[in-house]
Amino acid sequence: MAKKSSKKKKGIKSTNKVPKKSFSTRWKEKWEKNKKSYMFIFSILVFGLFSFWLTSQEFFDKLAQPLLNLYATISNWILLALGQGTRASSESIFSSDFSIQIKKGCDAIAPMILYTLSIIFFPVKWKFKPKGILIGIALLFALNIVRIVTLYLTGKYIPSIFDMMHTDIWQILFIVFTLYLWLVWLRKVNEQEQIPATDG
Repeated sequence: MAKKSSKKKKGIKSTNKVPKKSFSTRWKEKWEKNKKSYMFIFSILVFGLFSFWLTSQEFFDKLAQPLLNLYATISNWILLALGQGTRASSESIFSSDFSIQIKKGCDAIAPMILYTLSIIFFPVKWKFKPKGILIGIALLFALNIVRIVTLYLTGKYIPSIFDMMHTDIWQILFIVFTLYLWLVWLRKVNEQEQIPATDG
């Protein structure tokens, strides 16, 4: 019997293989695609660090003193309305049973700065920013009043958990609330950008 040839016919194979891009080319393409996001994060980091450095300086304490006094005055009004018989003097609130002093770090300035920077440097039209900043700062101010009042009441009635409330719980609440405010603002901006313009 005749053997069949096992040799395969040789031919030219066509390939559509795309040449592999260099690292620099891939990096440039990724940068162009996500440039706004990178610049947003970079700006927040740089200006955030600068702001926190600024607020740690001694001269800033004098600038923040009127704000601390205002916190004490408003918180004292609320405590008086709750029948606590307190008095306010400078940045302190006191009574015959308990006293509290509002110091740097309990002024909500850091969250206000971070929130404001997050809006200023986010890549959207400027017309959406002023209102969001003002509302956010006002809400953070109000939340800090709540913090001061609750800390006074905690220190007076449940002193065993005062430190935990001061250093743990309220710190976490402020971080979560600041992030929540920013996300709400971002959602509102997205909703407004999707509303088609109408001819007046």
